[in-house]
Amino acid sequence: MFYYLEQKLSQMPAPAAWLSPREREILARLKIPKRRNDWLLGRWTAKQVILHIAGTEIPAKKIAQLEIIAAAEGAPQVFFADQPLDMAISISHSHGTALSLAGPGKIALGCDLEKIEPRSTAFVRDYFTTQEMHLLQGAGEAERPFVANLIWSAKESALKALHTGLRLDTRQLQFSCVDFVAGQEGGEFQVHFAKENRWFYGCWKKKNTFVLTFVTTEQQWQLKAITG
Repeated sequence: MFYYLEQKLSQMPAPAAWLSPREREILARLKIPKRRNDWLLGRWTAKQVILHIAGTEIPAKKIAQLEIIAAAEGAPQVFFADQPLDMAISISHSHGTALSLAGPGKIALGCDLEKIEPRSTAFVRDYFTTQEMHLLQGAGEAERPFVANLIWSAKESALKALHTGLRLDTRQLQFSCVDFVAGQEGGEFQVHFAKENRWFYGCWKKKNTFVLTFVTTEQQWQLKAITG
């Protein structure tokens, strides 16, 4: 089972009580307010997912001993009491909202959150494959902002699962979604990384003005939202 959680900036408490000393050092180096808020909200959201999965093994009162530290390639790693946890985590944030996905540590995973808004012709040309551009052109005019952000978000999720981020040319990833119908609130998709012949199996959800995407390397997997 994989779990995810969304959080708004207004839901985040003051950081002093839940950041580790090492995390506070990282925060002190972030001078731009938006960057600080995004980083904090992402960490807070991810820690809530981890606490939910860990259950009684990590009491909420020990949240400051729970750390999320970026590895050399940028992917987040989870530590508790200075020991690495066998858990995979992914974090995304957009427009004052954060999203985090977590699951077993041996499985590559990624999540992304995008606000549904128009994407320019130049953006599509720079980041989408020919097949993806055809898919976008085939959508109705009213649906194109959503489809463009769905494709982009799915590719972002796969890039996080690959631990490469935008260092990799996004046109090396091919998005496909055979069951998309206008007006849907969710569905499934795949992303293929041809260079390594790796497949990522994902699902998407449309929520208010955002599209959320999640991927893992598992062909059959279950996703559950954390509530309450």
